[in-house]
Amino acid sequence: MMKLKFFRKRDTRRQLLCLLCILCCSWTVLAQKRISGTVVDGVNDEPIIGVNVVEKGTINGTVTDVDGNFSLSVAENATLQVSYVGYITQEIRVLSAMGGGIL
Repeated sequence: MMKLKFFRKRDTRRQLLCLLCILCCSWTVLAQKRISGTVVDGVNDEPIIGVNVVEKGTINGTVTDVDGNFSLSVAENATLQVSYVGYITQEIRVLSAMGGGIL
């Protein structure tokens, strides 16, 4: 039996495009900041377990823990959508000031 070896022709344009995509993705990650908070019931002021906290317009999200705490990396000037069954969904804008914070 004879073995045939095929070699791909080098496509530098494709390699440059891949490199550009990798660089763009890394810049996006660098433009994010880590935020954290606690979700509590407005009436009883008790933490709520399992609340969905999602960056609006993305699939980037998390769920609150047993103490109502969450932590999430979001883009600058992001808006959070906070939702839970039986409660009104709220949108909260994240401030981009040096200290961060939520408005």
